Amino acid sequence: MYKMRMIIYLCCLFNAATPEETTPCQNGLIWNGMNCECQDYYSGPFCEYVADIIEIETIEATVNVSVRIISEKYSDNLKNNTSNEFKSFSQEFEKMNTIYRDIKGYKELRITSIRNGSLIVDHEIIINRTNSAEFSPEKLTDAVEKIVKNLTIITCTNSIEGNCSGFEFDSSQATVQEAVITDDCGSLVPKNLKQYYKLILTNPKPICASICHEARNDPVKCGNGKCGMTNNGPKCYCDMTDVYWYFGGSCNILIHKNGLISGLSVAVILLLLGHLALTVYKAWFQKATKQRLGKREDERNKIIKWEDGNSEWHNPEAITVANREAIGFDRNTNILY
Repeated sequence: MYKMRMIIYLCCLFNAATPEETTPCQNGLIWNGMNCECQDYYSGPFCEYVADIIEIETIEATVNVSVRIISEKYSDNLKNNTSNEFKSFSQEFEKMNTIYRDIKGYKELRITSIRNGSLIVDHEIIINRTNSAEFSPEKLTDAVEKIVKNLTIITCTNSIEGNCSGFEFDSSQATVQEAVITDDCGSLVPKNLKQYYKLILTNPKPICASICHEARNDPVKCGNGKCGMTNNGPKCYCDMTDVYWYFGGSCNILIHKNGLISGLSVAVILLLLGHLALTVYKAWFQKATKQRLGKREDERNKIIKWEDGNSEWHNPEAITVANREAIGFDRNTNILY
């Protein structure tokens, strides 16, 4: 690994390129000349791995609320959140903090829209807590009921300990929806990995768990291996034991190590024997062909090279050939003399 880092470093020096062009570090992290300085939730020689678990200090829940204020008049300018009228009303609406401030974990409110109907204000109440147990369904239900109660009983004519918003409500028109836990895990990891992380309320602290973590109800199953998060998403790293090797995208392909080695050994031996047999056959075939061609050449030379004084040439493997020009022959009796 150190050799690899040194090669990359020397390559960068000789090419004289800018640090942005030569850094091998991923996820926007820094190359210090010798290695990558991994920060936050990254690890690996090039910060290419992302943590399976990201611990969170605080979590938020949002409660959507609509109230009808009968002491205010509606204007179209209030629909535009950049108008001076909207900004002025938003500052006035901050007085609603007096109604919500006794909600446990209350952080702030945010106006989402303003509608006609005397004046209907849709807004979010942000609840911030640090312990997962405080965001149980029962606790969130208690928070919603507290909001409904405060909107119903606390007015400027019936305030408790000075809890007066300065607005006159139509309590029959107030609506409070269920609390929704905000999942901010996507903001803690690279954009291309947002889909793989989800908020999990573990005890005592909540976590952002990747799809590789077993705290989730939909983790990636790697069989005989382990899932890990890379910069390209989840990946199964397969086990290799003393007896078995595991392969495949889910590490579900099993290969017996000794069996594989034995099989490969047998295959190599058979291949060598086959090669040897082919070599021997080739040598024998070439020798036999050479002998056959040589014998044919000898027979042809014997026929051509007759001596002029000979009348016959006997081939033990062929017929007897006579030279009629060198001897006497009676055509009537077919007798040689």
